[in-house]
Amino acid sequence: MKKSILLCLLVIIYASCQKKHNDVFYDILDDNFLVLSDTIAYDHNSFFITPNDSIKTNSTRSKDYKICIEKKIIDSREYVPGILKELEGTTYTKYLKLLEKHPYSKLKLIDLKKLKSIGKFKLIALSNPKINKDFESKYIGIIRFYKPFINEKYAILIYSKQSSQKDGVVNACLFKKEEGHWKLEKKIELERW
Repeated sequence: MKKSILLCLLVIIYASCQKKHNDVFYDILDDNFLVLSDTIAYDHNSFFITPNDSIKTNSTRSKDYKICIEKKIIDSREYVPGILKELEGTTYTKYLKLLEKHPYSKLKLIDLKKLKSIGKFKLIALSNPKINKDFESKYIGIIRFYKPFINEKYAILIYSKQSSQKDGVVNACLFKKEEGHWKLEKKIELERW
């Protein structure tokens, strides 16, 4: 009897810890979604401004401010070496320790209903979206989130955003919790195409 109660308590504690990390992920996004997505998309219907890009200036592009969000959270380990390289020799030692300890979120899918501070954007969840001309005419672009590294005071959130097959970026954002909100301390560009 005591063993089953103890086992039940351990399961509840483990589940609540995972829930806490997941809730922190959504808190970070709520505090910073417009910083990550960039409101330039309101005027240009794209995450990026590229000279002479006829696709983005095409009048047939939707003005609904729709952003496709990849439902699945992607593994972020491939970007850890790039983050480590950028942070070595800087004052961001707390983030280096965060990467070393790997308080890695177990989040697997994004629940868009939990995001509240998204500005004028309408978020659409899709699995394995493909960018083609039809997609580009309906959406501003795709945002993909990678598994974040989170503790009670610091977080590293890796994400990519892409508006067409030829323009996209992968960033790592370093966040610090101050006065109950997650503030962006540094953005590191890891990849651009």
